[in-house]
Amino acid sequence: MRRLDRPLARVLLIVGIVAIAGLAVGLVLAFTGGGKAKPKLSHDAYMRIYSRAVPGRTKISLIDQLPKPPYQRYHDNFHDTCFQWLDKPVGLYNYCFRNGTLVIKDLE
Repeated sequence: MRRLDRPLARVLLIVGIVAIAGLAVGLVLAFTGGGKAKPKLSHDAYMRIYSRAVPGRTKISLIDQLPKPPYQRYHDNFHDTCFQWLDKPVGLYNYCFRNGTLVIKDLE
């Protein structure tokens, strides 16, 4: 191939390099979540979320307000899915859902 002394060839080379760099950055952000971790919740924030959760009314989307991942996720014989978040030293927040609706909340 001849030396890139034509303006069009140089522009295409630059566009190719920018596209490859953009793809690399996009892949890094996609696989790392953009490097933005959810900040740790304060004790007051945990308590506000807990106090607003109403069994029989609150949907499972409640967990979107809490840090990822939960301290523990489990299933038991009575509920589809239960989640726990540890808020040291205050306690362990428990939320259990059946069919996507909160059925039990507990603070141990």
